Amino acid sequence: MKRIGLSVVAVTLGICGIALAQKQQSTSMWNDEATNAARSVVEQGLAAVERLDSERLKALSTADMVAFDIDLESKPVRMGSLNDAVAYVAGISAEAKKMGAKVKFENVEYNCRATSDLAYCILEYNFVATMADGTRMVQPSQTTVVLTKSDGAWKWAHWHTSLSAAPTSEGTK
Repeated sequence: MKRIGLSVVAVTLGICGIALAQKQQSTSMWNDEATNAARSVVEQGLAAVERLDSERLKALSTADMVAFDIDLESKPVRMGSLNDAVAYVAGISAEAKKMGAKVKFENVEYNCRATSDLAYCILEYNFVATMADGTRMVQPSQTTVVLTKSDGAWKWAHWHTSLSAAPTSEGTK
């Protein structure tokens, strides 16, 4: 009897093993055209931040957008609403303008995927603040941006940034 029970268990595990080893089909339909359109909106958002234009970022975002970021002192920032995010970017913009600094996303690498109404982009880059005297603060960063379709247009719904290495300061360039 023990032998029959062990045989049944072995056959059952074998069948399950075969089923688990088979590649699972994705239920998502990735869409290259949608991916390119969503990536373009992410690029527009980064360009808005570089221009210190919080209102443009607002126009590219959903009304219920939330985010997590790293401030210029490498401290985490939680934004629970679109208004929080706009105020955060406006605050960075005001501080940068006061210091005569320019901000830039350097060496951006994108990995984006989209369906017809939901997209994500994973970005790796250096966030660089160049001060009026030429010194640079560099924050190696990684960001995930989630976008949704709203009234036929891609909009930022969420972003999350973290440091990928310790920030550095560089002398005059």
